[in-house]
Amino acid sequence: MNDMFGTDIHTGKIGCIILTDFVVFDNPVYLSEIGVAFKTSVVSGKGITESDVKRIIDYGFIKLRESVKRLNKAEDIGYTEDDEGFPEGKLILKRHLVRERNPEVIKLAKERFLERHGNLICEVCGFNFESHYGELGEGYIEGHHTKPISEMDHNEETRIEDIALVCANCHRMLHRKRPWLTLNQLKDILLNYQT
Repeated sequence: MNDMFGTDIHTGKIGCIILTDFVVFDNPVYLSEIGVAFKTSVVSGKGITESDVKRIIDYGFIKLRESVKRLNKAEDIGYTEDDEGFPEGKLILKRHLVRERNPEVIKLAKERFLERHGNLICEVCGFNFESHYGELGEGYIEGHHTKPISEMDHNEETRIEDIALVCANCHRMLHRKRPWLTLNQLKDILLNYQT
């Protein structure tokens, strides 16, 4: 202290903090959150009351219990404690133009395919929804417009031959990049990467 103040005899007071009944929590307890006033500036003789201590300890244990509940809940459903939720589901009004689709062309394409092949299978990978999902998959397959609707002229007609029947995975891959892949391009990719 003498070196700090440049004197031979220091007459100032040295402060200290004395901690008794020390409790450690996993999460910090901010005194401002529970209404305990404790200035961060240099003060003399500052302490906290027994009721402040009780509030701090109670709050600390509440936070600890919440943390344990989150951890237990995460373990119950197979997630780690760092999985977080994100707010979704807010209703938003969007206004935009979409090109009208005619579901009849897909229905007719399915009927014709069934007549020719006896079952509905993906024209790229051969996936059959009915053989994998039973009754739930019966009659299900997606229709892919080989000529993009976005490139069609106003009132241009789609022919049944313009519809390819594909599984959901292949349908997503056909639309994965622009320009869209053709069925044959996707078949080639699939053949090259099958193990």
